[in-house]
Amino acid sequence: IDEVARGLADMGVGIGTRTLLMVTPSIELFVLTFALQRMGAVPVLLDPAMGRANVLNAISEVEPEAFIAIPKGHVARLLFKKNFSSVKQLVTVGNKMGWGGVTLAEVKERGRELEGDPMAHTVASDLAAILFTSGSTGAPKGVLYTHGSFEAQVKIFEDIFGIQAGEGELSAFPLFSLFSAALGVTVIVPDMDATKPAEVSPFNITEAIDDHGITYAFGSPAFWRVLVPAWEEANYVPQSMLR
Repeated sequence: IDEVARGLADMGVGIGTRTLLMVTPSIELFVLTFALQRMGAVPVLLDPAMGRANVLNAISEVEPEAFIAIPKGHVARLLFKKNFSSVKQLVTVGNKMGWGGVTLAEVKERGRELEGDPMAHTVASDLAAILFTSGSTGAPKGVLYTHGSFEAQVKIFEDIFGIQAGEGELSAFPLFSLFSAALGVTVIVPDMDATKPAEVSPFNITEAIDDHGITYAFGSPAFWRVLVPAWEEANYVPQSMLR
């Protein structure tokens, strides 16, 4: 996280920089999100399921200054240049083609060569992230999260759900997994497409629970509608998740 933060700072990303992330649920997504918040930048997260038109409108509305994405995201940027006209810094997670910018690997390499603590001196009222709603109840709306908001939510997860450091979470809803990591929980990213929870393989989830001793999971209703009937049919009980 520190290496990425230092590397991004060296290329011009700084406190308050609105940074659009188009990265699949992965280790890279967690590292990038925490690195941006650590350095005081503002990650912008969109739900691809809200549809192309809504995604493009949201990008135009938020006017991101930096763009970090997998190759598919950069292809979209080239196809819809008008919506990405505010972007100044480009980072590719994966192999970069001819669209400029640097790769995440190069960002890390820069960060390893630099010294210093990348932690920004933020206060509770500072903007920490912009998260867009799914659009299920109308046009997707960008919600402004402060550092104080996130700190309060982490405390709620800890107090109400009794989540403790050392537990294991199944990451079926990646956004919530960021709170788990902040609490010292080991996050297991299963073999599934988080944007299509209704197509999840019960076998993959069961295997992840048994292999890693998962103690809890956050999932959408579509995820549980597939999983619970499959468990009932197989007479399977996730023992490690029983509290």
